[in-house]
Amino acid sequence: MDVWHVTWFSLATAAGATAVALPIGVPLAWLLARARFTGRSLVETIVSLPLVMPPVATGLILLMLFGRRGPLGRALSWVGIDVVFTWKAVVIAMAVMGLPLLVRTARGGFEQVDRRLEQVAATLGAGPARVFLTISLPRARRIRRDDHDRRQHSRRHAHARGGHLLVRGNGTGPGGGRAARDFDGPGVRGALGRQPARGWFARVMVLAFQLTQGEFTLEIDERIDAKVTAIFGPSGSGKTTILDAIAGLRVPSRGTIAIGGRLLFDSSASRNLPPQHRRIGYVPQDVGLFPHMNVRRNLLYGRHPGSSPPLDRVVRMLEIEGLVDRRVPQLSGGERQRVALARALMCGPAVLLLDEPLAAVDLPLRRRILPYLQRVRDEMALPIVYVSHDRDEVRMLADHVLLLDRGRVRQSGSPAAVLP
Repeated sequence: MDVWHVTWFSLATAAGATAVALPIGVPLAWLLARARFTGRSLVETIVSLPLVMPPVATGLILLMLFGRRGPLGRALSWVGIDVVFTWKAVVIAMAVMGLPLLVRTARGGFEQVDRRLEQVAATLGAGPARVFLTISLPRARRIRRDDHDRRQHSRRHAHARGGHLLVRGNGTGPGGGRAARDFDGPGVRGALGRQPARGWFARVMVLAFQLTQGEFTLEIDERIDAKVTAIFGPSGSGKTTILDAIAGLRVPSRGTIAIGGRLLFDSSASRNLPPQHRRIGYVPQDVGLFPHMNVRRNLLYGRHPGSSPPLDRVVRMLEIEGLVDRRVPQLSGGERQRVALARALMCGPAVLLLDEPLAAVDLPLRRRILPYLQRVRDEMALPIVYVSHDRDEVRMLADHVLLLDRGRVRQSGSPAAVLP
């Protein structure tokens, strides 16, 4: 009976300590991995103290805090809770001793999560809590699990390799390679009913702002009325910075950003809509698909009832009917581009931002994806801002071009005028 009692008590207190440490340690790990704030070093030091202090000293500090004369002990005694010499003290002590390891492990996972995924989720309408629960936490957990699996595999491989050398003396294992997957989608053939026109005013964009990052300063002052505005220029000229400013991922130092008469940013009025409220469809350079979700969940992540187009129409238009139940790692490059474009459309955006969507694909694949982009341009009544290095792409898709260089607009006009 005593053995069972001890076992039950150990399991119960361990479960209680986990229940106490998790809601504190995981958000704290995310805060330390993501935020920069005054006193951050102090918080890191306090969290690490139980690892460097003798256990007796840690116990004395807890006794001073939770004892009947301690500040926390007196506060708890007012509501009839005694801690010292009870099971509660064991739970608290276990939680305090385990918290530093929990924070270190979780922080390592959060630091490896691609921040671009979190930003894309915000542009799809997810608030901070939803981004944390659906993107940051699952990705950090998967990363830590994959790291553990790789370490276990390395250990098993090392043991096997050692035995192999003992028996045979030397040798090398067969090499392996990852076969490249080509775009295998058919030509454009689906049908999507043309969306009702929203009027010319819906596509008017006002981009008049200044944004400084270190020694680089971007200045733009443009009022654009076009279906597709291409931003063309060399690397480092500020093309992606403009898209990030429109999406709310970077904050200008001053100026105004408006889409279709809707004010997104105005420094004079202290207005800065957060990304989740801007109704932006953003496809970054690396497409930013959520790898822990299948295609269907990716497509539906940003859906807004009443403003999003029907899923079946978007799926038919981009010909991804056979992909909706696949996982992201199973997609080829061309398939990922189309899925990312479909996801951006499913959030019912007021503007579509495409950051060099064809830069990472070869020329034959690029030629097969371009018709899909042309179809989105022709059938969706929303403005598109398209970043590209390719003159032919710009001529095929855009009706207005901004030629950018070193953070300044050097020319603005039709493709024929700007890119002769």
